[in-house]
Amino acid sequence: MKYVKALMIGSLVGGLLMLVVAASAEVPRKKLIKVGWDFPHPSYVAEHIREMEKEPFDGIIMDLRPMSNPLTKMRWDENWDHRWAQALWDGKWNQDKWAAELAALERIEWDKFTDNFIL
Repeated sequence: MKYVKALMIGSLVGGLLMLVVAASAEVPRKKLIKVGWDFPHPSYVAEHIREMEKEPFDGIIMDLRPMSNPLTKMRWDENWDHRWAQALWDGKWNQDKWAAELAALERIEWDKFTDNFIL
């Protein structure tokens, strides 16, 4: 009977200890990632990162497609017109078209945005 009582008290103390540890464990918070039709290019992000990080997001999605008209930043190379067609495109990747945007990725000085993606 003595051992049963000690086992019950030990189980109770152990259970309470486990509850205290579980209650004090930090629950990971959810992240809010900015997504929309206006995916910025890395070159834009590199120049405007402080302004962008004033928004209430934890990260962004960037568009890495090469720009055919750097002045308007709106017209794309004809091989890149449809975002979903890229998954099935069997053409050759021309890394020279990506060079400027890849270099811009290295210039971005991240601070608040911790979760960023390239589309």
